[in-house]
Amino acid sequence: MEIGISKEVLMDHFAKYYPSLKNYPEKYQPLFFNPGAVVTDHMAYLCPLCLKNGMILFEDLFADTRSKFSLDHFPPESVGGFLTVVVCKKCNNDAGGQYEHALKELIQTMSLNNRTPGAKVKGKMEIEGLTGRYASSIEVRDDGEFVISFKPNLKAHVPHLDDWLDKSADENKWKADLTIPQADEKKISKSLLKAAYLHCFERWGYEFSYSYTGEMIRNVLLGIDEYPILNPSFWLGNIPNAGRLPLGVCYLRQPTALRCFIVNMEVKDQTTNYRNLASVLIPGPAEKDWDKLLLIKDQLESNSSHTLSMAHVTDNMLFYGITDGYHKSYAELNS
Repeated sequence: MEIGISKEVLMDHFAKYYPSLKNYPEKYQPLFFNPGAVVTDHMAYLCPLCLKNGMILFEDLFADTRSKFSLDHFPPESVGGFLTVVVCKKCNNDAGGQYEHALKELIQTMSLNNRTPGAKVKGKMEIEGLTGRYASSIEVRDDGEFVISFKPNLKAHVPHLDDWLDKSADENKWKADLTIPQADEKKISKSLLKAAYLHCFERWGYEFSYSYTGEMIRNVLLGIDEYPILNPSFWLGNIPNAGRLPLGVCYLRQPTALRCFIVNMEVKDQTTNYRNLASVLIPGPAEKDWDKLLLIKDQLESNSSHTLSMAHVTDNMLFYGITDGYHKSYAELNS
């Protein structure tokens, strides 16, 4: 049977995530066992994004739900993500094709706006007196100044543009408008939310996935629901200026009105190495916690400044003797 993942990686995932999955036999066992069948000793793993495609291990024998799997980077590898988790190929491919590309487009534009040497963004050029819109680009030179290329692909066959470039070489008067497309905010939000979801799954396993909030986030990724807050909740600043802000799943303790979990993630432009910290707010496990996001949204849109106080979940769990648990962690946050 072709799974698409090495046995070593699979065994690591079984060992790490099955202890939380086995607490939900009614959720996963019907995927592998017929009604009334004897449930023999096993370990199982489900794609955390759909909770439908999975694999099961009986001693040394693998079986799955006729799906292939792959390692998914979170955040996407295209923006420097290096943490990985096994997901089914359908979920991985759907996210990559539908919305994750927008995050790469955004960080490239941010790098350009920051005047990072080497930053480059593609656009469309409209030239006065010339019909059509032409592929072009804008790039930052080493001295921080912008340079525009009217024809990035010198081998492209564009007769009208070539004629204009030849004629205008010695002219001082011409007008051209460069349009740089803006990355889709909703796609950016989905991409960061998916990465935050996988961070939470990596921390709490299926207890997070089967919570009300986990279910709602999956619905957002499928386009069934809307996330109450557009992501990122905050840009925490260019990395050199961000100090020692904790990465991954954290408690947001202050301000009290915003108290929830916050997932901090580094994203970067692979070409220039420009980096920034994006944060996504994640509520507690219950429906009332999800509804609290609407109140938090009002706070964020109030135009008031916020002083944030946060701590990494792992540090707090160790300090307070909490070994694991999404519900336990949220109870501690609000204690």
